Amino acid sequence: MLAAEPRSKSRGAGGIAIWDRAKRFLDLRNKFDWNGEDAMGFVSNLIDPQHWVGSDYDKDKADGATLDLQLLRDKTLALLKQEHDRKPKDQALQQLRRVAERLRHQIATNEPLDTGEPSNLHVTTLWGAKGVTAEHVYILGVCKEALPGQRRDEYPGTDAQYVDEQRRLFYVSITRAKETLVISRALLVGRGPAKQLGLTVTSGSQFWADLKMSPFLHDIMSVLPTAEPGDSWSGCTKESDRN
Repeated sequence: MLAAEPRSKSRGAGGIAIWDRAKRFLDLRNKFDWNGEDAMGFVSNLIDPQHWVGSDYDKDKADGATLDLQLLRDKTLALLKQEHDRKPKDQALQQLRRVAERLRHQIATNEPLDTGEPSNLHVTTLWGAKGVTAEHVYILGVCKEALPGQRRDEYPGTDAQYVDEQRRLFYVSITRAKETLVISRALLVGRGPAKQLGLTVTSGSQFWADLKMSPFLHDIMSVLPTAEPGDSWSGCTKESDRN
């Protein structure tokens, strides 16, 4: 086991941080003395940001780490509820193991876009951006129809919980940039592509639908520089090219 090895053992970049987290996890697990019954309570305590974000963190680092942990806790609890609803007679430990497997799978499949050529370009979802930083970050499609979009029936929480989770995803994403951050949104989308993307659109023309600004983007507009139209970047002139 990782925590049983010497902390100073060479493990490459970030090795000591990984060892510290593994050791902290074991310490917290022993501290809570889990009885194997209340899995929800165990997860809520175990992934509580106050147990992980230390006093030595500067404010920006602490805020980012807190958001990351809140997202991880929300996701874990949502998956745990799904497992409980699917197989309520299973023991809590069995449900937790399946949740851990699903989390590992989701993390493992958030791979960068592979073009076959050496590249520093990584494409990921908002969930995949958690815990990752980059010199330059581009967030695309920040429209109300996609972010927050509509809660699906399989989502275990309430509408308010869903919106709060989407808001945290957005704020985690905009804190990933080290140097520059570009936030982009389209004003129009084709009716066909909107259906393929699962976007619920309600206005526009026969072939084109209007897209509204995400309320999360609207909340921070006062601290952002003046927006630039997309055609001023690419030189394209056709409406279809801009969207």
